[in-house]
Amino acid sequence: MSFNVRYSGGDTDEHKWDNRKAACLAMINSTKPALIGMQEVRPDQKTYFEENLKNYIVFGAGRDGSSSTEHCSVCFRSDVFTMKSSGTFWLSATPDIMSKGWDGACYRICTWAKLSIKSSGKEIFFFNTHLDHKGTEAQEQGLLVIQKKIKEIAGDDAFVILIGDFNMKPDNANIVSFATYMNNLRDQFASGTFYNASTYNNWGASGLIIDYIWSRNTSPVSYEVVNGVYSGVTYISDHYPIMGKFELP
Repeated sequence: MSFNVRYSGGDTDEHKWDNRKAACLAMINSTKPALIGMQEVRPDQKTYFEENLKNYIVFGAGRDGSSSTEHCSVCFRSDVFTMKSSGTFWLSATPDIMSKGWDGACYRICTWAKLSIKSSGKEIFFFNTHLDHKGTEAQEQGLLVIQKKIKEIAGDDAFVILIGDFNMKPDNANIVSFATYMNNLRDQFASGTFYNASTYNNWGASGLIIDYIWSRNTSPVSYEVVNGVYSGVTYISDHYPIMGKFELP
């Protein structure tokens, strides 16, 4: 699952985090994803999920190198996976140190985990990112950094999932180009119910497809935009979560 939770502190009324957080939890408890990549997670939100998501391990690093700013948090079910290693890199020319990339408006990161499936011993690599919302060069170069780091961390033959808020529509040249390296799960279900479903809802004001699930060396099973009502809340975030299922080779 990829889920941009919408950062806390920036909204009022029904969009306030305190008025959405129980519904976010209800959505996760209902859908029961084995792996979740969350974006825009502030420390109070990370703490909430750590304290209330039963049987999940939640971890991540702040994008400015501290724990006080937004995270790309990774959550995995402890009954399904054992974590072997993890890390965070920056979408910049110097990805191994805290740094802002090119014309980006914000520091941008990718947090990853190498996980072993308890039932089989098979290993997967899970990457969670959030690309810049303004800088076009930062978007283009950021994807190249991600591709380079995936090769460096996971190699060419591993089972890899990359998820996140890419802030680019499907016809963006960068997205089209990246699809030559990784498989866009949505494209595997072009005749499916959710192919044209928006992932960014802007609290109901408009809709865009800018959130993605990518994979390598996998067999896709399903793709879904999770756009239901939970705990009476129509919009649990300004993004809908998206879910994918895969079979391992």
